Amino acid sequence: MNEAEELFKNIRYIRREIYILERKQANIRESMLPSGIRYDKDQVQTSPEDPMLKFAERISEAEELRQQRIVKLREDSALAQRILNDMPTAKYRMLLELRYIEGGIDYRYSWSEIAFEMNYVEDYVRKELYQEAIAEAQKIYDELKTPVSPL
Repeated sequence: MNEAEELFKNIRYIRREIYILERKQANIRESMLPSGIRYDKDQVQTSPEDPMLKFAERISEAEELRQQRIVKLREDSALAQRILNDMPTAKYRMLLELRYIEGGIDYRYSWSEIAFEMNYVEDYVRKELYQEAIAEAQKIYDELKTPVSPL
């Protein structure tokens, strides 16, 4: 796998990771809601530690990680968008957008759906066109990552 392909795949993974962190925070918040008091033979069972502090720490940790992932997603997305903008053909751009950018958190376009959208045969899209698009993306990636020497 080349660096450009890794970049595009990473965008999808980070988006999923952010979604999972958001769900984790929601679950922690739900856990903070008051629960019933347990009575055992007229004795009230209480916790010696304040559980709200632990909940607050867990929420804070998840939020910090979520913010870090959002920053990384923005950086990777900006680079991916620059690559897509420089693609020599619309079909390469469309294929990569459908495969990695479009869709959503829990869904991505399958090869057959991409082929249908592009009006091509699935084997051609999956085997040939994808390899061509990724090779072109890698060329553009390398150009963008190559430092420009001063004159």
